[in-house]
Amino acid sequence: MVPGEPAPKRRLGARVLIWSLLGLLLVAALISAVAAASRELYSASGLVDAYLTALAQHQPAAALALPGVDARQPSPDVSRELLRGSALGVLTDIELTESAGSAGTRLVTARYLLDSVPGTCVFTVKPAGAWLGVFPSWRFATNPLAVVTVTVAHAHTFTLAGLNVDPRAADARPTDDHGPTGTDAGGYGAHARYLMFAPARYTFGHASALLSAEPVTATITPGSENAQVHVVTRANRAFNTSVQKEVDRALDACAAQHTLQPAGCPFGIEIDDRVDGAPNWTIVRYPTVQIEAGRSGWQAQGLNGVAQVQATVRSLFDGSITPTRRNEPFTMNIGITIEAEDAIAIIGQ
Repeated sequence: MVPGEPAPKRRLGARVLIWSLLGLLLVAALISAVAAASRELYSASGLVDAYLTALAQHQPAAALALPGVDARQPSPDVSRELLRGSALGVLTDIELTESAGSAGTRLVTARYLLDSVPGTCVFTVKPAGAWLGVFPSWRFATNPLAVVTVTVAHAHTFTLAGLNVDPRAADARPTDDHGPTGTDAGGYGAHARYLMFAPARYTFGHASALLSAEPVTATITPGSENAQVHVVTRANRAFNTSVQKEVDRALDACAAQHTLQPAGCPFGIEIDDRVDGAPNWTIVRYPTVQIEAGRSGWQAQGLNGVAQVQATVRSLFDGSITPTRRNEPFTMNIGITIEAEDAIAIIGQ
């Protein structure tokens, strides 16, 4: 107790001091929280972290809502159809480092695992004012979405993450209109350009009743405008089996014609003498079908088989009769088209 000073006044001074100290601590804590929030949420790295976290959690709407993530088509022939969370793979172990760029930008280097495969990319982020005059705002200086051209050879669809995608019906406009974005000459294939999230690893393929394709895995980096994916389809076993049955059936129909030159058939003979009765054909060896992709359609070339004709031949010189049995090798070249509902049509060449 200070001599001569009233006790209530001393207690009031102590309370004022305590509250002042508490106020300073609160201000310090607030400043620290603001600084932390500025670093974590309102920083260049924070923006990139929010974007990558949205991709990792398969939340496309959250990623598209971030400043500088532009889902508008850069040109009318670019589709938004593949901007889906279901198309994204597994993005983990994200690590970010930040450095100064040019003209006030910041470079954020991201290291991560994409489907357990290490990856690295760099985002360019620029200032975008301040929120409430305190928190700095940032936006991507370069749109992190990528433009990917997907080309399907010898088919009209491709698969991606369980989706069956038809480039001819790609949504190439911001409306609900649909229209073809590209088919090659004769409709023997298709292609389209798509906006896609990046970084990401996408596996493209094809699966249908008659065709298959080896999976194509593409690692797409942010901001890419010229990424190319080529899906090459091939005839599968079912396709070869179906065409083999059609070829065998056509040859059997040829063999059923009791003439030396069956119409529309790859085999026949000429005999200078007279044939008594009707000749009979049988197929000794059916050709083995192996379908390949031609320049404008499916084809099977150089199909070698053997037909046998039996006939009774009367000599025009002396009238003698000779039973004849002759093997006639033949070669077939055919073109094949796939019609609606996987029906096939064979055209002799």
